[in-house]
Amino acid sequence: MKDNTIPVRKNKEYVVTITDYGYQGEGIAKIDNFTIFIQGAMKDEIVKIKIVKVNTSHAFRKNN
Repeated sequence: MKDNTIPVRKNKEYVVTITDYGYQGEGIAKIDNFTIFIQGAMKDEIVKIKIVKVNTSHAFRKNN
């Protein structure tokens, strides 16, 4: 059963703005208040990402 409250899908691309940094220095973006961790991204950067892993509370983008 799919959780329709998760606003991102694995293998889909999105354009996001990095708004903060995580504990390990990764960039953080949000889509509909859903956190996405983006390794190597800088705050205020706008990046095109591809989601590779989705958990119930957060997701990860593909590293290039």
